[in-house]
Amino acid sequence: MVTDDSDRDSGGYSAEFDVGRLYVWGVSLLIGFIGYSSQVCVYWNYLGGATPKSLLVLGAFNCMLLLLYYNYYLAVT
Repeated sequence: MVTDDSDRDSGGYSAEFDVGRLYVWGVSLLIGFIGYSSQVCVYWNYLGGATPKSLLVLGAFNCMLLLLYYNYYLAVT
């Protein structure tokens, strides 16, 4: 059976599109998990809790994490 683009417009299934979205969501979740779990489990205890120094370091870390998300967005789109 030959399929064409009219199948996609009428609600046909496109596996390539869904896999691409899955990759984007998977990488985004991986970045978030690595970025935020390292803050909670490693840096927070190492820096001694909520001190001005730790908030400054974690603030800079979060800015870099947001820039990483932004660059990933630019690469994907």
